[in-house]
Amino acid sequence: MLLVSLKNISLSYSTAPVLDNTDFHIKSGQHICLIGSNGSGKSSLLKLITGLETPDHGTITYHPNSKTAYLSQDIPDTIPGSVFDIVSDGREEEKAILEKFHTLSEQVSKQPSESLIAALDDIQEKISFHNIWAWMSNVDNILNHLTLKASDKYDTLSGGQKRRVLLAKTLVSSANLILLDEPTNHLDIQTIVWLENYIKNLDKTIVFVSHDREFSHNVANSMAEIDRGKLYHLPSTYNDFLKKRDNRLHSEKQHWQLFDKKLAKEEEWIRQGIQARRTRNEGRVRSLMSMRDVREKRRTLNKSLKARVNEAELSGKLILHAENANFAFDDSAPLIRDFTSFILRGDKVGILGPNGCGKTTLLKLMLGKLQATSGHITLGKGLKIAYFDQMRTIIDGEKTVKQVISPEGDMFTIDGKPKHVLGYLNEFLFSPDRAVCPVKVLSGGEKNRLMLAKLFLQPANLLVLDEPTNDLDIDTLELLEHMLIQYDGTAFIVSHDRSFLNNVMTSAFIFSPDHEIIQHTGNVDTWDSYFTNTTPKISMDNDNSDKTDTTIASKNKISQPPKLRYHEKCELEQLPDKIAHLESKKSELEAALIDPEIYVHGEKVATIQKKLSLITSELDQHMNRWLELESIGNT
Repeated sequence: MLLVSLKNISLSYSTAPVLDNTDFHIKSGQHICLIGSNGSGKSSLLKLITGLETPDHGTITYHPNSKTAYLSQDIPDTIPGSVFDIVSDGREEEKAILEKFHTLSEQVSKQPSESLIAALDDIQEKISFHNIWAWMSNVDNILNHLTLKASDKYDTLSGGQKRRVLLAKTLVSSANLILLDEPTNHLDIQTIVWLENYIKNLDKTIVFVSHDREFSHNVANSMAEIDRGKLYHLPSTYNDFLKKRDNRLHSEKQHWQLFDKKLAKEEEWIRQGIQARRTRNEGRVRSLMSMRDVREKRRTLNKSLKARVNEAELSGKLILHAENANFAFDDSAPLIRDFTSFILRGDKVGILGPNGCGKTTLLKLMLGKLQATSGHITLGKGLKIAYFDQMRTIIDGEKTVKQVISPEGDMFTIDGKPKHVLGYLNEFLFSPDRAVCPVKVLSGGEKNRLMLAKLFLQPANLLVLDEPTNDLDIDTLELLEHMLIQYDGTAFIVSHDRSFLNNVMTSAFIFSPDHEIIQHTGNVDTWDSYFTNTTPKISMDNDNSDKTDTTIASKNKISQPPKLRYHEKCELEQLPDKIAHLESKKSELEAALIDPEIYVHGEKVATIQKKLSLITSELDQHMNRWLELESIGNT
């Protein structure tokens, strides 16, 4: 069934149209992932479908039974009412029946009568007819997985919590067409996995915008891309679509190369001397004029961002040594418990855990911005740190883009060489017009690109990236990945983007439920078994089976031919140094335990034995990982 049909749609905000005579047809049952570079028009297309925007040209036709629910990127600061009031908005009939049921139940319990009991029976029939208990169970399930309390007031919540409320409202709605603009924003990895499973089992049509490649791959059964005003829509998986897109762009490039050669030949002919003009073929002249017009209207591919880190001199080999570090705010329960670790130069460490567990706090603790309440954390020597703050507090919204990069004028120095600020910003896809705009008018993706532009100006051998992937388009994400893989320094990374972490990190700190930090060598793929075991099973109201797609995905990954990726090769090269360092530390502790005098102080013996146990465990983990990578590398 065709739910929505867009024909010959045009929409323009400036000279270049966002949508240029575009067709888009949405059929029942499709899960369409909509991709495109920042500013290509994805959000505008969703707003056109909802009726929040009107096209400059073209028609939008809806099936009589289609009903739409929309999750916007914009988060209202204030909405009156509780979380339950907002989530159940639009289900007024169900809410009224429930309220009547609770009122009658209370009246019957206090003073039963035949009329009240008859009214209660009538309400219960309505509850059964509308399947309200199943609906309530679904609401409870969604609120539980999004860690929301039904009774909380919306206005008291954080920005991330407010967005989860609006996501819950969209999922709960009675609409048969759901439009989601970046649904994984502000969600941790476990919640993203739950959302994947929920949507896959949802008997509704979904159109979603996402730059989360793993989420898109797992959810979409159809792909659409907006590219230079045109929309390309195929019933295809995410990876297959990308292959077909590459083929399309390759064919387009070949076509334009041939076109440009012919145009150059015709331009040369038209410029020939007097004799050629006397015998000029007027049809050929008209053809040339037409070719010039085509060339003038051609929209080329968006330029690629040219990111690179302004690397400082190498730091010392030891980046960080933590020993039984604990941290708590005031008299509250410890947020970080017994944190012990070594981090060596070149490590790319992912920091993983649910929202609110303390990931940003751990970063600040490791960098010395917070002091451990007990234990100690020692930073290595020669560190030059560049910090990407997820709250973007290092940029002033009132300043222009240009002023953020070069407050003193048009020229600044990088790598000892003078650089013009507009040329530098152009490498980060900011046009001269955009460079003089105030920061506060930028989109989320543009603000993140500006943060990266500012960050990469600093000579650094330790990058600290707190949610760097939010709002970045796929091409920019992949470039950032490549830059980090090639980076010789060390990186601490907080992110919920599994593909990004898989491709970049060499090890991870994982928050356990009791706030201990589990050090895991490898990436998210090799953490799948732990991750699957700690992820709650998902019970769907419209499905009696518990489907665990993460487990299936893990099995599929295990069956793939083993092959070392680039970051795993780097990890394999670094592991012998880590093992040697730990073995040296282990020998020191064992030697200390041999000294008879130490046993005069019983508490000192217990401390050393605990350290020895932790180091032995970490050493065993590194040895097992080294053997694992060695065996893969030798196959």
